[in-house]
Amino acid sequence: MSRGWTAQHVAGYERNQKADNRARGIRASEPQHTQREPLVGALSGEEASRVEPLARFKIVFTVYAVRPCDYDGLHIKELQDMLIEAGLLHGDAWDILDGEVRSRKAETKAEEKTIIEIERV
Repeated sequence: MSRGWTAQHVAGYERNQKADNRARGIRASEPQHTQREPLVGALSGEEASRVEPLARFKIVFTVYAVRPCDYDGLHIKELQDMLIEAGLLHGDAWDILDGEVRSRKAETKAEEKTIIEIERV
């Protein structure tokens, strides 16, 4: 019969984990950031300022996949957030953005792609 961990076991394990992570250069309290490259077609500061704050947009995501899935499995929210971060959209609130997701069948992996269409309405 095995005995459970005591508080001493847990404390020793945590100390060892911290020591191992320090030896490997891993520090959870210091996030690692990757270098960001702007998307092609991103608005410059001057161009972005010309878009009226109340402008509405319609965005259509058409996803071609060999194994099409439900729209909620396509990670569309992440794509929208990247478009906002890149300056292509100024927000994704209901009064700014109207969206549609289309899932289409691709015959081969080479044909898989996501097409994003943005139009002002």
